[in-house]
This record gives sequence, C-alpha cells and structure tokens, in this order.
Amino acid sequence: MASVSSASSAICGIDVGSENCYVAVARLGGIEILLNEYSQRSTPSYVGFGGNQRELGVSAKQKQMMNLSNTCVAPTLLIGRRYDELDLNSIPYRVEKDAEGMPVVVVNHNDEELRLSPTQVLAMLFTKLRQIAGNVVDCVINCPNYFTEVQKRALMDAASIAGLNPLKVIPDMTAVALYYGFYRAASAGTEFSVVAFVDGGHTSTQASVVLFNHKENTMHVLDTEYEPTVGGKHFDEVLANHFIAEKKLQLNKRARCRLLAECEKVKKQMSANSNELPINIECLQDDRDFSARIDRTKFEELSTPLLEKVHQTLATLRQRAQEKYDKDFADKFGAFAVHSVEIVGGSSRISAIKRMIKDIFGVEPSTTLNADEAVARGCALQCAILSPTYKVAKELKILDSLPYQINFK
Repeated sequence: MASVSSASSAICGIDVGSENCYVAVARLGGIEILLNEYSQRSTPSYVGFGGNQRELGVSAKQKQMMNLSNTCVAPTLLIGRRYDELDLNSIPYRVEKDAEGMPVVVVNHNDEELRLSPTQVLAMLFTKLRQIAGNVVDCVINCPNYFTEVQKRALMDAASIAGLNPLKVIPDMTAVALYYGFYRAASAGTEFSVVAFVDGGHTSTQASVVLFNHKENTMHVLDTEYEPTVGGKHFDEVLANHFIAEKKLQLNKRARCRLLAECEKVKKQMSANSNELPINIECLQDDRDFSARIDRTKFEELSTPLLEKVHQTLATLRQRAQEKYDKDFADKFGAFAVHSVEIVGGSSRISAIKRMIKDIFGVEPSTTLNADEAVARGCALQCAILSPTYKVAKELKILDSLPYQINFK
C-alpha cells in the first residue's frame, strides 16, 4: 500500500458538509480522522448564538430545539449566493437581504441584534474545525462540484478569517476518487479501470466517472453530474409532508424540526428493513402525541419525483462519460465499460438508489469506501501531495473536469 510519511501533522483535510464536518490529517503512514471534544468523528455544521456565549458544533446542535431562531445550520448553503437564489422555506433561522442583494443571517446575541454574512458564520465553524485539528494552518477544503468560482472564493475567505491557509479547494467527487485511486492497487495485468462514484449527500446528489490509468499514474475525470435539489433532507421532507397531510397537522417550526428528525431515523431504518415501521413522537405540539407507520414501498412511492431526478442525473452521467471516453480513449483502451461503482454519502444507502445504480451502470454498487469520511480523507491526501514538507509514496496526477465554461479576456 502507498504510504504518507511526515514528522508532524502540520496539514489537514477539511470536509465541510451541510450536516456534518470531518477533519482528517496525514499521520503515521496513513490518513486519520480526528475526534472532537465529545470523542465523535463528525462535528455538526451548526453555529448557535444567545446569552453571552457562542455555541459551535455538537453543543449548538444539542441546544437547537431550545434556540431554533438563533442556530445557524449549514452555512455552506448560503455562502457566495444571492438572496434571490435561496430557498427560505427550508431555513429555520432568520435570513434577510442586504443593500447589495446578498443574504445576511440575523440573530440575537447578548441582547443585541447581529447581522452576519454567511462567510462570517462559516468562519466561526472553521475556527472550531481548526481547534479540532490542533490549530494547523495549511489545509485543503472540499466544495460541492456545482460551486461557482464566487462560492469557492467565499469559502476560502471564510477559512482565511479563521486563520487557516487553504492550499486548494477540491470538488467532493475528485477528493473521493483521489482517495480511492491512491490506496486501491490495480489488478495484475490491468492497464486501466473505469470507476463511477456516487455521492448521496444531505442536500445534494453528485456523481462522476473516472478513468484510472495505472501505468501512467493518472486519474482522468470523464464527466461529473449533480442534482443540487435532491439530498437526504429532501427525502426527510417528503416523509414529513406525508405525515402532516395524513394526520392534518398544523405544526410550528420547532415541531416540524422534531418531526423531520424522527423521519430521518425511520428513513435510515427502512434502508435495511422492508417491513412496516412505526414513528412515535411524544408531545409533538400542544401536548399531543404523534404516532404513524410507514413501509419502504410507500416511501419509494412518495419519493418518486426525487428518484426520477437522481435517475436522470446518473443516466446523463453515463452517457456523457461514454461519449468522452469514445472520443479520447477508445482507440487506446477499447470499448467503454464501468468496472466498479463506489457509493458514499448517507442517501446512497437508500435501497431504490442502489437498484437504480445497478440498472444504469450494470454493476452492483460497492461500499468499500467509508461513506461519511471519504471526502475528508481525500482532502488530507491532496494536502499532503501539495505540501513540500510531506513525502508521498505515489504521485497521482489529476485531470479534473470543470462544470462551468471559462472565458479568457
């Protein structure tokens, strides 16, 4: 196995997700995920205000229900975007428009009203992640594949405010492919392999097809597709909306958040269990208990519009990747075929998505990568490759794909 060696952990890879964050470092010949002060591998993407102190990560999430309007969740959904581009219905805290048409987060802190930009809120979260990493400076940060250059710049600004030095912002799917290609040895006599990666995240679905040339140590991203409006939270909302309509509920924000949390739990149970499952919430609202049942078949029926979007994304990906392959590599490597499909992200565990992947790519999806930590590990590996203080045993050259056209003037 290829190894990474270093005298100290002066660099790290940071995966900032819309639900959880992970911090990885190159250490002792490998990549290690660091634990936070609660001995947890993941740190929630929550920033809470109120009283005379600021809550970050786990403590902010624990107090969210008691401090809903002053707890900022997933600041990456706001960063680098204009106010008119936001879906405010899915944001439980207060967001307003400033004079330039950009969003500002409005919270009460220490009996004062604060108006913070998404970059400032994200910088607070980065401060927490830097502490977990042992106050490192050099880092590589992830971003969704659909991020624009403006959003990437805002991400780097937030990291700089927190005292970090982001060497690079790397797309999620490229980070996953890099980690896979670095540690996965090629089969004997195999000159190349084509691998698809599917990431079902909390707020979006992303996928890419990568050609690994084992002889030249290169990875060529043939194509990347994404659906920013379908993720784990959207499946939770489908369940919640079904129960609200079925039981004719009138819920406030706090009760709706509690219902969404329970819907997430039952969704995870349905991934492994096809039987009818109960969902029970004590004193959901106005001292009334909530109880219902649902099975996997009904869930997939309710989620049909979302699943169709995922299917369209994956089908488009396969088609475009094959066109790119046929144009540039068919003469050298022969006919196009996907040798393996690796799935990461929480939503990739949904049974309907696994069946969809097999139908489109023709191979059973593989779960050999850590579904939650693969992006952070890829970021740490990229940081080790970029850092002059680290010796990396295997140089893997990356030829990435860009989702947007670049014009030079």
